[in-house]
Amino acid sequence: MDILSVFGVEFLLSILPGVVLFIYGIDQFSKEILKAGSESFRSQLQKLAKTPITGVISGAIATAIVQSSTATTIIIVGLVDAGAISFAQSLGLTAGANIGTTITTQLIAFKFTQFAPIFIILGFLIDLFGGRYKFFGKPIFYFGLVFFSLTLIASAVDSYKTDPHVLSLFSHFSNPIVGLLVGFILTNILFSSAITIGLVIIFANAGLIGLYDGILIMLGSNIGTTTTALLASIKMENAAKRAAVAHFLFNLFGVLILLPFLGYFVAFVQSIGGDIGHEVANAHLFFNIFATILFLLLVKQFEAVVKKVVPTDEKEIVFHTKYLNEKLPSSTKEAIALVEKEIEYSLEVSKDLFEEVISQIRTRADKRNRIQKLEAYTDFLDQKITVALLELSKRQLTRDELDEIVALTRISNQVEHFADLAKLISITYCNLYDRGIEMSDDSLAELLKNYSIMRDNLDLLRENFTKLDKKVSDNMRSKDDELRMSIEETYNSYLKKLLKKTTNYGSVFIEMIIALDEANERIRNIRKLLEMRRDSKKLSSN
Repeated sequence: MDILSVFGVEFLLSILPGVVLFIYGIDQFSKEILKAGSESFRSQLQKLAKTPITGVISGAIATAIVQSSTATTIIIVGLVDAGAISFAQSLGLTAGANIGTTITTQLIAFKFTQFAPIFIILGFLIDLFGGRYKFFGKPIFYFGLVFFSLTLIASAVDSYKTDPHVLSLFSHFSNPIVGLLVGFILTNILFSSAITIGLVIIFANAGLIGLYDGILIMLGSNIGTTTTALLASIKMENAAKRAAVAHFLFNLFGVLILLPFLGYFVAFVQSIGGDIGHEVANAHLFFNIFATILFLLLVKQFEAVVKKVVPTDEKEIVFHTKYLNEKLPSSTKEAIALVEKEIEYSLEVSKDLFEEVISQIRTRADKRNRIQKLEAYTDFLDQKITVALLELSKRQLTRDELDEIVALTRISNQVEHFADLAKLISITYCNLYDRGIEMSDDSLAELLKNYSIMRDNLDLLRENFTKLDKKVSDNMRSKDDELRMSIEETYNSYLKKLLKKTTNYGSVFIEMIIALDEANERIRNIRKLLEMRRDSKKLSSN
């Protein structure tokens, strides 16, 4: 037992059950809250992230509800990766999450732990007898468990507050590097800065650490809480990586800016008053408020720094319409013009999708996530365009306007099918890639040759979508003939390879060529629909 005491192991083992309950309680509470309203939680974050200030407010409220800045920031990074919000929109939410997590420490400082048994019993009873309100039971129970676990830790700590070995252990925390490292490491072990700072408040109240030491650990925990989101973003797209790095840099810069003025900051916190537990909680709150105010003043500069730290040429994908808003103009002519622009934009996204697919084949890089995201984005745009056209169809329309709406509905549907074919080519190629089969240079050259012709045809369509004249139509027909002949040559050439057994991927290559041919057929269908619109307009004007 003496050996255990010398190394502080006995002390650690005495508080460990309480810490385990704290971790379990806060983790389960977060999960229950998110389970109860995950979709509304995400949609509200998305709606309120439009400006840095509203982002800060909504991020703070969300984290205060969930009781975990780690959970909130992981959700934020996930929303960026999913295209629900942009990297720029995520910045305010992330800053707000840091403020929201201070609510937990304030509750601890105000001895909220004494009410914990009431919440545990109440939550248990609601879960047992709550009927349609049963879903409130578990969140309330786990909320009480979080604070009840702190009473267990406080009781364990109280019996060791005069132990010379424990006092010796905590005496090292006044070294700035040691204090920061303890906060950083402890937060990564416990997966929560709230738990770390809660422990600091308990130790401070017991007289084991002073305010200066407690603030150092708190600052280290603020950096440590960013690790989970950084790790989660490793396999995500660059926009999500930027959101995670922004969280890390935001907290790191805040700590580095404060350190030279730490003595003044300690004096400021002490001037507010309260016991040492309140002072630690207040330090946590004021630090995050000061850092957030600085962020709001320098948000553009901070965004630029993050972009330099995580450079990318990758275009960010955010699921929103470019021209169509929730409310269409009262003028039907103006509304139709906006729909046309949105379809043009959808064609642009579809081209980006095809470019990513061809890049994947050319470079043998795994771009499945990005390709799937772009294809989902084209589905999203088609849905929004269809909803807008359906709304327009309910108005009092002329025959010409009704014809326009029907034609645009068909065109949008063709664009969406065009994008589906890009994804089909990607899936077909990935089936080869996953089996370790590489496409030969000759086959790749054939694929690129046919794609180049199809892309030229697509560019003619995109660039002349609203002004398709006879000259452009003739050029596009010429491209159709050119691609038809090229594909015929590719078929014949590849059939010879199959007969000679000089290729090891069977008919898979032909499937990709067929998909390219079908993609061009979609372009041809759109061109014909645009020609019909053009001719119809000429007849009506005459």
